[in-house]
Amino acid sequence: MDARGFFGRWTVAATVLIGFFFFAGTAWAQQDQIKEDVSKAIQEAKKALSEKIESLLSSGQDELVSQILRLVEQRTRERISRLEEAVQARDKKIAELEAKIAKLTEGKQPPPPQPQPPQPPAGRAFLGVGHLDLPGELKEKLKIEKGALVTQVLQGSPAEAAGIQPGDVIVAIAGQEVASLDLSPRVASLKPDEEVEIVYFHEGQKVSKRTKLADREKFLAQRTQPQPPPETKKEPVVLGIRIEEQGGGVTVTEVEDGFTGSVAGLAKGDRVLKLNEKELKALEDVVGELKKIVAGDQLTITYQRGDETFVVKVVGSHGKEGARLVSRETLSKPQPPEPPKPAPPPPEKKPGVLGIAAVPHPSGVLVESVAPDSAAAAAGVQKGDVIKQVNGQAVGGIDQLKDVLSKMFEGDRLSLVIERGDQTMEIKDVTLAAAGEKAPVTPQAPKPPEPPKPPKVPGRLGILAAQSADNIVAVKKIVPEGPAAKSGLQEGDVFLKANGRDIRTLDDLADVLQRLSAGDTLNVRIRRGTEEKDVTVTLGQPGSE
Repeated sequence: MDARGFFGRWTVAATVLIGFFFFAGTAWAQQDQIKEDVSKAIQEAKKALSEKIESLLSSGQDELVSQILRLVEQRTRERISRLEEAVQARDKKIAELEAKIAKLTEGKQPPPPQPQPPQPPAGRAFLGVGHLDLPGELKEKLKIEKGALVTQVLQGSPAEAAGIQPGDVIVAIAGQEVASLDLSPRVASLKPDEEVEIVYFHEGQKVSKRTKLADREKFLAQRTQPQPPPETKKEPVVLGIRIEEQGGGVTVTEVEDGFTGSVAGLAKGDRVLKLNEKELKALEDVVGELKKIVAGDQLTITYQRGDETFVVKVVGSHGKEGARLVSRETLSKPQPPEPPKPAPPPPEKKPGVLGIAAVPHPSGVLVESVAPDSAAAAAGVQKGDVIKQVNGQAVGGIDQLKDVLSKMFEGDRLSLVIERGDQTMEIKDVTLAAAGEKAPVTPQAPKPPEPPKPPKVPGRLGILAAQSADNIVAVKKIVPEGPAAKSGLQEGDVFLKANGRDIRTLDDLADVLQRLSAGDTLNVRIRRGTEEKDVTVTLGQPGSE
């Protein structure tokens, strides 16, 4: 047998042996032993061949090559012979194992493999925005280098949950800055249902929100699923009548057949009194009540025809079909309203009398006498007073005073401006009485005008202050017995505040003082050494500094 035949047979035997690996452990053990024997034989042949070659080389014989060839051929035939014996023994063992396996598995079929459910592909994270590159002017405005301008936000998406709106600029996702080019890859690198932080600009303000990313396939699948039809919006009731405002109510001028008003029995000339217990006095009342009623609702219409009043309940509709009469009731004839009783005539008013005798005067009217219990007496007018004004009008003479009083009645009130000696007085709420009747006392007695208040004089602190080069204002000298000395200020005190204002210069202190007068209070905060304290100074008259 040549080498090719041997190795071909060896290959076939090895293939069969591998096929029964799980059933014949002993065959594998035998194969390992054969491999080990072959390996040892080859090593021995190499060693002997090496020794022979060294011997021949050292002897220098001419037959070196031929002897090497003969030696290799001899050793090869010996090894091949042993290998063939081993293969035959192995084939015999494999045949025995095959017979045992066939006997054990006779009549038994292995269960068919169970089909495995298809595994869904791994989902991709999804944010739910459309975006574009950020324009340069927007980068400059926001002072950022990169970002993605949001053009669309899908409803129900994680972006919407984070408060992102079209026009916002996304600058970072999960701690990594993004532009429009790398926003999608960045989101895809994350996991669905992962909560991440998104940083974006909204109306120029930087916002940071956390949101949970969605599964792209699940989110899009939900959006493509058929949605339930929207609830049909109910239409408002249409009465199908035309009405006008007449006599403080509404009257029907036209009725169209088939509509709710026609089904309710309304006719031209009927006066609609109520709609669902709402009294109708103007067109706005009808419109406002109809806004609350939709097709299919039951409404109650109360209307009057001649001397009869009807109450009708009807199911309303939006068009000419669907309206349905429920009930109709005729009420008793209305009783005519009683005519209003005429109001009693107002009592006749008597002319009002001031109760003075007067003569002309260069400044007005001079009072010569005052009637007892008159309006003038009750107001405190005295003989010798000069009436200069009545109700704000200057009195130029007796005729002008009579003209003003002729238009007034008992109970009317007026005001007077009188001159008494060198004083001018104003008397308000002088109540006129009829001739011969006692006038009520005027609540406000005449008072001389208040003397003018003396002009305020500037207040004095009673110190000499100085300003240093480092803007420190300090007390340089205290006027003895002056306001500052009485308040406890001392030389060397540093002004910090005056009436709440910071004092850094002499001008600051002077500006505060020039707004105050003698007798006013100045609250100062000073530093004395290392201690700060508050001092209250009552400013004095000029000459106290």
